[in-house]
Amino acid sequence: LCRAILGRMIEVKIAIRVLRVSMFVTFFSLKLYAKVNAQDDLKNKFGDREGCFLLIDNKSGEKIVEYNPQRCSRRFPPCSSFKIPLAFISFEESVFSDPSTPISWDKKKRNREVSNRDQTPKSWIKDSIVWVSEVVVGQLKSTTLNDYLRKFSYGNADISAGGLFWIDSSLEISAREQVKFLRGLWGN
Repeated sequence: LCRAILGRMIEVKIAIRVLRVSMFVTFFSLKLYAKVNAQDDLKNKFGDREGCFLLIDNKSGEKIVEYNPQRCSRRFPPCSSFKIPLAFISFEESVFSDPSTPISWDKKKRNREVSNRDQTPKSWIKDSIVWVSEVVVGQLKSTTLNDYLRKFSYGNADISAGGLFWIDSSLEISAREQVKFLRGLWGN
């Protein structure tokens, strides 16, 4: 009986080792495929449009694929992605207590119908509601917001233009800096 159990344990250990090796080979193969084929695929996807793409291994920080590295290093206004640090700051500073906190609509008609109603932090993020970002920024002291952006190393951390500073204005961040910020936010 002991030999049978011991034999079974050895079989299980061998199966686990084979599985680990198989998973490593699969992961390595996927990374290699991505590195080899991604440039052409991305060139086709972007077509005549100017843009960049950056894929990293979040755990190690290793760059897996990068398309148009010069563009990935250039700073642009963050536009919609600014909601990520703004949401974090708004919860840290108690602007919102939870994802279902009601945010009253100001009754101003906007182009997007989804914007013309009361919101919550969850709907703000999901539907990219600019007026909620304006409300949040208005409830934060500019020094507080600036301190967070500097702490995050969030691009140039420049909110000096006021208004919609994150859309075609003073705040700018590169794709590389966005990746670094997101990795930091997730604890890497």
